[in-house]
Amino acid sequence: MNKLMIRLWGIIEGESPDSINYQIAKTLISNIASIKSTSSSELAKLCNVSKPSISRFCKLLGYEDFYDFRAELSNFLPDRGGKFVLKKNSDNEDWIHQYLEGVVENFHFMQEREFEEILSRLVGDIQSFHKVYLVGNMQSGKTAFNLYSNIHNFKKNIEAVTSFKEQSELLNNMESDSLYIIFSVSGEYFRVLLSDDGILSKPPKAKVWLITTNPTIKKIHGVNEILNCKTGSDLSGSNLTLEVVANLLALGFWNELQK
Repeated sequence: MNKLMIRLWGIIEGESPDSINYQIAKTLISNIASIKSTSSSELAKLCNVSKPSISRFCKLLGYEDFYDFRAELSNFLPDRGGKFVLKKNSDNEDWIHQYLEGVVENFHFMQEREFEEILSRLVGDIQSFHKVYLVGNMQSGKTAFNLYSNIHNFKKNIEAVTSFKEQSELLNNMESDSLYIIFSVSGEYFRVLLSDDGILSKPPKAKVWLITTNPTIKKIHGVNEILNCKTGSDLSGSNLTLEVVANLLALGFWNELQK
């Protein structure tokens, strides 16, 4: 997904609905495909706010000024619905059965021994690290929060960070002896949150896990381990399998507590 859209949804999820920033973000999301060459005055009028509010909003998103923001706005490409194109798993033409067969196929992959071993290592890290951060954008952020909800009563030093601004601050000020678990369907999380090179710089003894469904992701600078579901980005995989991974992590953590 476009970096700008992720940032806008981060504002929606992190701001109060009655705030000016929420109002601007919501207006932009609703009109983003038709305002690529807008001026700051036109945008302020559309959002029913002042020009200084637009300027502050652009800086909040991480842009130097309105013109830097508009440059990325002009490159926005709408979602063409790629996630709705299911893999053809059988000769069945019915879309319901195609989808369900895709789901079953993905879950069979998650029963492989290699996947189980990687998952067990991650459970062990959640246990052993004093501080754990769970991170993700948009739907993946909800997956991170669901995992937090399931285990925070048993793992006191755990935190879900799902707003774009807080995640940027978190990754630019990483703590030693802490575990960072990133949920990202595309695997491009760091390219979106960090600078254009997407290079993560972390202190000694900090550890980073990436949980993704992108089968092409094999290694990322600064990431210690990757749990790759390899289920792709369509609706039979993507966040569906990330949710299953989060539930398995909660179950694994609970089972270890019972030993």
